[in-house]
Amino acid sequence: MADLPLALALGAGMLAAVNPCGFALLPAYLSLLVLGDDSPSRTVAVGRRSPPPPR
Repeated sequence: MADLPLALALGAGMLAAVNPCGFALLPAYLSLLVLGDDSPSRTVAVGRRSPPPPR
C-alpha cells in the first residue's frame, strides 16, 4: 500500500510525457534540461526593456 503513491506518480509522469501537448514540448524541455537556462533573470530583462530615466 505504501508503494501506491510512487506507482501513481511514475504512471502519471509517463502518461504526461506521451500526451499530445507534452510530446510536442518534450524536445524543448529536454534541451533546456541538458543545456541549462542561460537566459537573463526577469529583473534584468525588465530593466533592459524599460526606458532610460529622465535627466
